[in-house]
Amino acid sequence: FGAAAAASRLMHLNAEQTLNALGLAGSFSGGLRAYLQDGAEVKRIHPGKAARDGIVSAELAKRGLTGPGEVIEGRYGFIQAAAGGNAEWELLIGALGERFEICNAYFKPYPACRHFHASLDAVRTIGQRTPFKIDDVASVRIGMYEAGAAGHDQKTAENLLDAQMSAPVTTALAMAFGNVTVPSFDRVNLDRPDIRRLIDVTEVYVDEECERIYPGRRSGVARIELRDGRVLEERVLDPKGELATATARHRREVLGQRVDVIDPFQCSNQPAASFNPLAEFEPQALSILDDVDLLCETIILDEGGADWK
Repeated sequence: FGAAAAASRLMHLNAEQTLNALGLAGSFSGGLRAYLQDGAEVKRIHPGKAARDGIVSAELAKRGLTGPGEVIEGRYGFIQAAAGGNAEWELLIGALGERFEICNAYFKPYPACRHFHASLDAVRTIGQRTPFKIDDVASVRIGMYEAGAAGHDQKTAENLLDAQMSAPVTTALAMAFGNVTVPSFDRVNLDRPDIRRLIDVTEVYVDEECERIYPGRRSGVARIELRDGRVLEERVLDPKGELATATARHRREVLGQRVDVIDPFQCSNQPAASFNPLAEFEPQALSILDDVDLLCETIILDEGGADWK
């Protein structure tokens, strides 16, 4: 629905056409979570498919195809199909035109379930502050809120999705490599005996403080006990990529951290991070022409043939 509404606005559709686009989008909707059963890869294209279908819906509406006018609230509409007719309408239409949920979106720095990103931040912070070898780890405890701990404590990884949804697996990868990226989930890594041992000694539990402040904050805590008896612990209240308006000031003023706010929509009322590529150029360098040419290629869309530029 969001993609259809945005595409309709960009195409300057009128109210009737936009209503048709939303109706068509409802008929395009889907995206069941059945992929969880066997780790099917279709989950990867859910967002892209939704965006594509929203654009297609707007294009079809522009050309005259009609969609149901009560696709959301009607007898056979989305609310009835997805929630048995139960909806908190104030959450859906309250402050309509004033509140935009895209401004509440977060960014995921790790290709894993968001519920344990704070714990991954904690593990990485510990490793940066007190370097240790993974063979020296005796046990690991990962604390989360109940909604995060439930269903994410498994220690098996039959497929990529299993691994990405497992706090013990991703925690072990973070300790082994210092970060969690897509290549981290390579089967060779998951089958390594030392990483397998880390997974086995990692336990997930419901932390009282994490539960108390959830869902306002998706916090996490990591406790690593080494074979020499040392215990390393770190608590993270807000994972990296979380809503800047709620966390940036605390990180700057209380934790003394550098905060770069990524805010292309200017929703946070805070200075947005920026980068000036020209500042990286060295005018006297022999490569200056190549550098400028490379920059031009990234910002100029060549649609007019070889002489267009």
